[in-house]
Amino acid sequence: LICHTCGYIAKNNRDLAEHTGEHMSERRFKCFMCEHDSHKKRGVRVHIKSVHNINMDDDTGVIDRKEQRSNLDLRPRLVNIDPKVSLVNPFKQSATYLRQLLLKHDIRELD
Repeated sequence: LICHTCGYIAKNNRDLAEHTGEHMSERRFKCFMCEHDSHKKRGVRVHIKSVHNINMDDDTGVIDRKEQRSNLDLRPRLVNIDPKVSLVNPFKQSATYLRQLLLKHDIRELD
């Protein structure tokens, strides 16, 4: 199996699928502590170990954006928005980041 983009020779279909993800612009996996992201879980695990000095035997520190998108709550919510705050695209940010941004600007959800 050969990658049509760069000529990489893959061992199997899974290997080729993982490799071709590197040629795409989407970086599926993200660090739980910062905004670092990667095409592969392994890249984020290495980042966590080298940058944050945390040894992880499993993938608990790796956020899978594909899984995260499937768990999104897309119901609209009314919020008190200060006109000084710039809006961000919520589909490109994690829920935690959005909550922190709202709290940082003292914006509360209206339930």
